[in-house]
Amino acid sequence: MNPNNLSPDREFSIVLSREAVAKERRTSKRYRCSSIALARLHLVGAGTNVEAWACNLSEEGVGLNLPYPLEVGATLAIRMRGCQPVPAVVMPARVVHATKQADGTWRIGCEFVRPLEPDTLDALL
Repeated sequence: MNPNNLSPDREFSIVLSREAVAKERRTSKRYRCSSIALARLHLVGAGTNVEAWACNLSEEGVGLNLPYPLEVGATLAIRMRGCQPVPAVVMPARVVHATKQADGTWRIGCEFVRPLEPDTLDALL
């Protein structure tokens, strides 16, 4: 829209220009986890264990909710169990982002060291 062509009878005119949006970087489809998907995390550098809610899962990573951020680059061992009667799965991962949410919690994006096999992903969903 050209700002010089704005109608003079309008009291306010707003002209917005958007910068190009970054291209989607994900290479695998994410799946929403059930509302009861609990993940146990072992923070390798700190030697501590915590629990987090898993929000979404893909072959390449998992989105977690925590009441506090984790350091980007931190190494984790993530233990999850699916709804099916199969053993728990332990996945080495690293934190790639920590984003504060509107409700005050933190979304922690983790990338697995090795992608999950499709059968393992199915078992966890």
